Amino acid sequence: MNNDKKLALVKKLFLFIVLLSALGSLAYIPTQSDFLFIISAYSAAFVAYYFLIKFDWSIIELLLFGVIVRMILLPAFPNLSDDIYRFIWDGNLILEGENPYIHLPTDITTRYEWASISGELLSQMNSPEYYTIYPPINQLIFAFSSYLGNGELHASMLVIKVLLLLSELATMSVIINILKDNKLNISRASIYAFNPLVINEIMTNMHFEGMMLLFMLLGLMMLQRKRWLPSVLAMSISIGVKLIPLMFMPLLIAYLGIKKSCQYFVVLAIALLVMFLPILVNIPFFIQSLDLYFKKFEFNASIYYIGRWLGFQFYGYNQIAKLGPLLAIVTIGIILWLTKKLYADKSKSLPTYFLYAISAYLFFATTVHPWYTIPLVGLCILSRFRYPLFWSFLITFTYINYSYSPYQENLWFVAFEYLTIIAIIFVDIVRPERRKMVEI
Repeated sequence: MNNDKKLALVKKLFLFIVLLSALGSLAYIPTQSDFLFIISAYSAAFVAYYFLIKFDWSIIELLLFGVIVRMILLPAFPNLSDDIYRFIWDGNLILEGENPYIHLPTDITTRYEWASISGELLSQMNSPEYYTIYPPINQLIFAFSSYLGNGELHASMLVIKVLLLLSELATMSVIINILKDNKLNISRASIYAFNPLVINEIMTNMHFEGMMLLFMLLGLMMLQRKRWLPSVLAMSISIGVKLIPLMFMPLLIAYLGIKKSCQYFVVLAIALLVMFLPILVNIPFFIQSLDLYFKKFEFNASIYYIGRWLGFQFYGYNQIAKLGPLLAIVTIGIILWLTKKLYADKSKSLPTYFLYAISAYLFFATTVHPWYTIPLVGLCILSRFRYPLFWSFLITFTYINYSYSPYQENLWFVAFEYLTIIAIIFVDIVRPERRKMVEI
């Protein structure tokens, strides 16, 4: 090894230690209200990240470093999210032979021994008065974790985290393979492998956007390789983890053409029908929960907040019940416009259009949590855009909201976040540099 390579390795190790230390402290020390600690740790991690992604990386280095930083976070209890309580509740309920889609937690607190004695699950749950909205693949994971963990909170948590770690390893591998298939520098994979928000929100706070991304990217890779059945199955699993990929279906029609898309979607429909059967037999409850999501929940929104303000000016009260569904319709309209544009686009960069679609969705959503940007980070690697990297940092400032007692949202930070992102998107569009896109 020559001196230049030795120096590069030393720099990599130093920066990696900074990243590891910052993310480790973020996972084990603060609570949601410790904003200054959270943003300081995130900032240190992102500074290290900025320099780490400038290096060239081998496949072994990417996977080894990417796995090590995630393994360190395995024992950490989710300190910035309370979703785990619903995970274990749903898992325990399934093991009792019950359908989690038709039972409110508040209705069965004394029916089972674990429900009556595990007061922590119910008292810490963020929405016990709502039916679960987690799709069937998540429910299988919850049940599996409850089975292996014997319903105990920390043991079940560890099972889920091990599955998420394996998912992350697979995601990095798929990204590397897509880059290799398209003769692109595999070092681009470092953008996902070392992203602080991706690592913390998946491996500490246990969000499943990374698993959704895994199967979505696997579906794209199989599509490029003309392996239709594996592609369909991967896409169906992605939807079974999170419903978000449903928005990409019109784009797939434009990419495949009418004849191929008919065959593709027949198989996809069958796979989803089988997978979502527990929901379909009780669909009113699931739709009710989704309806509440669009008509009641709000966090870190952009265009919606402007509409909300106008609603107060003209009507004197919050118009979310109307604005939520209306903005969802606008998002669908944008995706249909993108579909038409993709149909006429000779480059056929499907990941780029996926990036456009999910960005539009987030700009028009009523709720945008930090982990919602994880798919953006993964997709931007396959495009020429880099605004998701800045977004993944800026959105961490939303943790300031939890530092107020009582809870309130700091709209100055929200405005700063979105105005900055819009400016960066503009620079991304007009800059002369053109990174090669993946043509799938």
